[in-house]
Amino acid sequence: MVKHYLQVEGASIYYEVKGNGPYLILVPGGYGGGAIFRLLRFHLIKRFTVVIYDRRGYNRSTLNGPQDYENRLDTEADDIYKLMRNLTNEKFIIFGFSSGGAISLKYLTKYPKTVYKMFLHEPVTNLGALPDSEDILKFHTDIYNLYKKEGKDAALQLLGKKYLTDVDYETVVHNHLGDKKQEWSLYFEHEVRVYPFYDTNTDMIMSNREKLVLLYSTECVNSFVHRPVQTISKYLHKELHPFPGGHLGYLTESNKFAAEFIKICEKHFVIKALPKL
Repeated sequence: MVKHYLQVEGASIYYEVKGNGPYLILVPGGYGGGAIFRLLRFHLIKRFTVVIYDRRGYNRSTLNGPQDYENRLDTEADDIYKLMRNLTNEKFIIFGFSSGGAISLKYLTKYPKTVYKMFLHEPVTNLGALPDSEDILKFHTDIYNLYKKEGKDAALQLLGKKYLTDVDYETVVHNHLGDKKQEWSLYFEHEVRVYPFYDTNTDMIMSNREKLVLLYSTECVNSFVHRPVQTISKYLHKELHPFPGGHLGYLTESNKFAAEFIKICEKHFVIKALPKL
């Protein structure tokens, strides 16, 4: 495994590269750190060259200059472009999760020619298109206000109850309460009220619909996090593919999740099926 830092405008981006096969970059959600994908990576490195990274300002990816927070989503898409162009001149695969799905969709609108296939696992974006968007915006504003008033633990608990199953909540939220090492201020200040309401360039997405594969969690069908990907599926007339576990199934059910991911990659000719014995 190779650990590196890439210097980009305003930040130092930490990333790791491990495995063999086509390049696959895993884009994290609000947690921001690539370490959350290490269990999934373990099961994928025989078939892919897996790139995990910490998004700018999270964990080991430090900020070292002025930030354009008004256009942060564009900047994060540019970070992926610079990171992957530093590694390969070939098209590559993107796996975007939750608010990482918003970053991935922004990337697709800016750099479509570099994408071979994009897997979106319950992307939390385009919430403004939902009929109860005002209530949803109020909820995310309430999270921000709670963060400002009572701190990140209280905000995380409210967020987790909306987004996560009990298993997910126990695995991530409960284990981060009181953890001063994990930085959440960037998420609550500049992401929680913005990325979920990113208005995707639907014309550009439609023109690249064949590159998109939409995933959902079997335990989240009746929950809030299922609605955005369901809406995208209907708009694009694209099939939804079920994956094990909850919103964080790639973490809590990493073995089963990886097996399904490899199957769907074979189905879409992203990788070749291994010959049977």
